Amino acid sequence: MLLWTAGLLLTGCTSKELSREEAFRLLQQGKQFPRIIAYDIYRSDPQYARAVLDAGLEIEGLVTVQRTQKLADIGKPLIEFTAKAKP
Repeated sequence: MLLWTAGLLLTGCTSKELSREEAFRLLQQGKQFPRIIAYDIYRSDPQYARAVLDAGLEIEGLVTVQRTQKLADIGKPLIEFTAKAKP
């Protein structure tokens, strides 16, 4: 009986290779992937405008960044989100 239990444990613990689909399904179940990650972006702050540009969000079409601001534009946001950026 002991030998049979040891054989069962060894057989159950052998590593098998997962398929891509199986691994993706296990990740989604176990860790709740994909997760939504939220960030605060202050649209009138030039530092955030630079960070958005450096991240390449304007190239991807998610935001438009106003690079210069005239006196009449003071108080208006530098960063505008496009329709592609909606969740």
